[in-house]
Amino acid sequence: QPKIVSDGSLNADGIDFDGTDDFLELTSVLGAGANQSIFVVQKSDDLESSTFAPIFDNRDSAGQGSSISISSGNFSYLVQSASTTAGSSNLNENLLTLINNSSNTSAGLNGTLTAGTAGGTITNSGDEPRIGARSYSTASNFYDGSIKEIITYNTDQSENRRAIEESIATNYSVTLASFSRDGMVRTWY
Repeated sequence: QPKIVSDGSLNADGIDFDGTDDFLELTSVLGAGANQSIFVVQKSDDLESSTFAPIFDNRDSAGQGSSISISSGNFSYLVQSASTTAGSSNLNENLLTLINNSSNTSAGLNGTLTAGTAGGTITNSGDEPRIGARSYSTASNFYDGSIKEIITYNTDQSENRRAIEESIATNYSVTLASFSRDGMVRTWY
């Protein structure tokens, strides 16, 4: 189990995963279909440059489902077996945004969104999702870092994405990339 308290105080960086054997397992299947949106506030302790370290995993052994991970130096969003890169992994506090709908998959890092492979229906496994480890079979490939928040929707939140990101960024003091909604460029903190 990851650390929630250190020396009698709540961990300021969120739930801390040690990269060795820590993970959380949900008690039911999420049931995402054609649409899924996930927002994660995380900070890595290790870049996991040559391995696969799931932050949130909801796949089966055949690769059906979805996963957010650090893999080969990047933040990656896997839908079925297609991967979309959100950006280069780093040791900063980050907001990851991952959206899948019937026509497109997108992955974002701190407000900068990249389009990926064509979207489609997510075939869910009967396995419960895990946070900080591979979801199917025996837990492995452990994440090393902290997670402050994970928000999942079984809907496409593309239209609400920026408002959700701004709210999360304000709450956790994450700096988002500049964004122009009305012709004025702003940097959100």
